[in-house]
Amino acid sequence: MSTGLAPLLLALSISAAPDDLKAFQGTWKVVAIFEHGEALSEEKIATSFVADGKITVDGPVISLLPPGQFEPKQIAFTIDPTTDPKGIDLVGTSKVGSKGIYMLSGDSLMICLPGPDQADRPTDFNVSKASKRALLILKREAPASAAPPPAVTTTTAAKPAPPPPAPPAAEDMRKLLIGTWGSQDDDAVYYTTLNPDGTFSSSTTWKSGFKKAFHSDVRSSGTWSLEKGMIVSTVTVSTDRRLVGQIYSVRVTHLNDTSLLGVDDKGRTFSQWRVR
Repeated sequence: MSTGLAPLLLALSISAAPDDLKAFQGTWKVVAIFEHGEALSEEKIATSFVADGKITVDGPVISLLPPGQFEPKQIAFTIDPTTDPKGIDLVGTSKVGSKGIYMLSGDSLMICLPGPDQADRPTDFNVSKASKRALLILKREAPASAAPPPAVTTTTAAKPAPPPPAPPAAEDMRKLLIGTWGSQDDDAVYYTTLNPDGTFSSSTTWKSGFKKAFHSDVRSSGTWSLEKGMIVSTVTVSTDRRLVGQIYSVRVTHLNDTSLLGVDDKGRTFSQWRVR
């Protein structure tokens, strides 16, 4: 663990009040999140974990506002302050590693969850990359505080790059594209199915600690077309409301029966494999 966490760990090692559930109550500010051995930036926390950077505990229920959602997500939890370290279970999320530990002292709270493939409860707060664990550090907000809402920044979506000249055998390319394609990164596994009738469906399944524990997987659908060597898709329905109405374009740079390479409208390269 980073040496910068040593003072916090020392402070939190002080015994918490006997009635820990009562001490959990209130609104907490997300101070830091550690995943894969690294601290997430404030922007990353706001765009992929909790939109307003706050978590509210009311009774045995945690509430947070996922990015792009208008209603908070609620997760029931239970705690066991008699163990060492103290245990916390996120009810209904056992398949994603809900058996965590916590350390509570006054207005500071730290929660550590196991990695997505780990069933055992952590025995310490080590969050090195090898541990695959996730660590959430919270600071209680004073009830009387009237802090201004977080600044909302707006960005203008990058315009798609001009399409390249039409590739040869466009109809053959379209036939090759029809099917299900997959890819993955450190955060999630992605699948996209391109149907012959010009519709598509896609899924994002989170595999990293806090995203998988607190966020629902994303399901989207819409329409797609092949225009001069570019896949142009429009999202019409999605469980993530931010995606509805978005138009994406991908220039195909390589395509065969098993693999797809492309460059998106932001200049990012990616690769996918055929699932079926």
